Amino acid sequence: MSTSAETIPSELVGTWDIDPNHSTLEAVARYAMLSNVRGHFDTFSGAITVGQTLSESTVDVEIDAASINTGVEMRDNHLRSADFMDVEHHPKITFHSTGVEAAGEERYRVRGDFTLRGEVEQRRPHTLGRERRLNVHLDSGHLTAPPS
Repeated sequence: MSTSAETIPSELVGTWDIDPNHSTLEAVARYAMLSNVRGHFDTFSGAITVGQTLSESTVDVEIDAASINTGVEMRDNHLRSADFMDVEHHPKITFHSTGVEAAGEERYRVRGDFTLRGEVEQRRPHTLGRERRLNVHLDSGHLTAPPS
């Protein structure tokens, strides 16, 4: 699959649930103005719909913002607060793709709308592959782009 116009094999066409037991949603937050803190979200769901062509394919993800886990409860509670994600008023983080294109063998570039704290930001393309890893970058409740 090298172009969005190329036909996808029929056995791949359909909607595939993102399996949280075999997938990771990572998070990075600028914390205390000193360092980047890494963690992950424990609760999320989503689906990848594979169309006849990549241009007909979509990715949708919904994350339970309160499920942030950096391994330090006090820090996680701060990330859940109004200083960062404000999970009391914005319990979900969502992503809806607006385009999928080939980025190499079994790798795809996905761009779309990312919603955090009720703010929607169009995301620059993010490359996904077999590693089943998505990144969410938080910076005091504002969206930041993942590193290239």
